Amino acid sequence: LRDQLRASRQAVVVQAPPVAVHGLGGVGKTQLAIEYVHRFRSDYDLVWWIDASESQFVDAALIDLGRRLNLVTATSVEAAHATLESLQSGEVVDRWLLVYDNAEDPDAIEYLMPTGGPGQVLVTSRNRDWEKQARTVSVDVFRRTESVSHLRGRTPALTREQAEQVAGALGDLPIAVAAAGAYLAETGVPVED
Repeated sequence: LRDQLRASRQAVVVQAPPVAVHGLGGVGKTQLAIEYVHRFRSDYDLVWWIDASESQFVDAALIDLGRRLNLVTATSVEAAHATLESLQSGEVVDRWLLVYDNAEDPDAIEYLMPTGGPGQVLVTSRNRDWEKQARTVSVDVFRRTESVSHLRGRTPALTREQAEQVAGALGDLPIAVAAAGAYLAETGVPVED
């Protein structure tokens, strides 16, 4: 992910492509984005998280950003675009990262994304259509060894066989494995139950 974002920043083009993390629901796309921001926050002057599940949420987040940067006072789509234009110019903030979380429809928010500038755009989505307009990083379910390791780390009393049984029943889906591990650790319910 970091290599893809660095490549998008180093690309000297009018429109640097966003980087889209995509995969099934529950595989950890948002967690990956959160971890990226946590680890590399010092690479940016500004990081702004945007709930992109609905276009009106994107509008509101960009307007809030514009207000935070003292760029806009209005609450209109024009104010959102003014915020984007300011970011693209690099006049107010040089190194920025916008994270569009849960952006399922690329066409619905395309007009609400920067088309250049000194920053980067990270998208999380279940929709593979982002491959048409972004560099992509695919996230998949855990490998069985990862599921077993996670389950046994949360509940050391589990045998390898029990952890494999639980992981198999859950299809190695990370969110389900994490929930099952927490449940087993908290309740002490036998795996068979």
